[in-house]
Amino acid sequence: MKKNLLKLVPALLLSLLAGAVGLAGCRPRAPEHGISFLAEVDTNRVSARLLPGRGVEATVEVLRKRVDVPGVAKPLIQPVGDNRILIRLPGLTEAEKASAKSQIQKAGFLEFRLVHPESDALLKQGTVQPGCEVKVERRKRQGTVVEVRRLVKKEPERGLTGDYVAESWVTLDPISGEPKISLKFNSEGARLFGDITREHVGHCLAIILDGELYSAPVIREPILGGTCEISGSFDLAEAHDLAAALQHPLPAPIRILEERKF
Repeated sequence: MKKNLLKLVPALLLSLLAGAVGLAGCRPRAPEHGISFLAEVDTNRVSARLLPGRGVEATVEVLRKRVDVPGVAKPLIQPVGDNRILIRLPGLTEAEKASAKSQIQKAGFLEFRLVHPESDALLKQGTVQPGCEVKVERRKRQGTVVEVRRLVKKEPERGLTGDYVAESWVTLDPISGEPKISLKFNSEGARLFGDITREHVGHCLAIILDGELYSAPVIREPILGGTCEISGSFDLAEAHDLAAALQHPLPAPIRILEERKF
């Protein structure tokens, strides 16, 4: 009897060990580390193209497109109350977290406004014409940034904004190697852009993104192909972030109220 018992003990131990291994394999994985944000939507500045009350819902849809990284766990993005959004992003690297935060905060509101034809003279006199405002363009010259003041109309010409952009991507200048953002308008945007450039040859057209003047090139000839470029004092990473923001512009500005790691 004792011999049989001794034979059973090792077998029992092996059985228990196998069960333990099996149970360990079935245990749910610990949640991946990530980051969460609580953001507030400025519902007073929701795009006029949206139906009343859809500002937060539309912002959630855009944020999901912006921060959904292929190959990682799906983000949790949901409204909290009337004007706040919870954004929970698991399984991101530190670089991806920084990029996601940048994408969340960028509104991506693009406007094409005309520069006043007498901008330089009026600014020297200290005169700001009604319906205009002063914007500062920052240009790179031989490794330094030079600021150029412009007197720019307050409203986009013919209502031409980022709503008419179909695609945006980053290109490199073949001479300087600096990044640029290329835009392609939809059919209506291409028509508006063509009309504006045809009627204002010789004038400067200000390209303004999220309230900042990025460039104000002279219109040399009508541009009828429905594409244009944005140049400015940004690096390659910033250019990619801006291009992504323009691809999915927010319907209203948002700001991050709280940031937590988990």
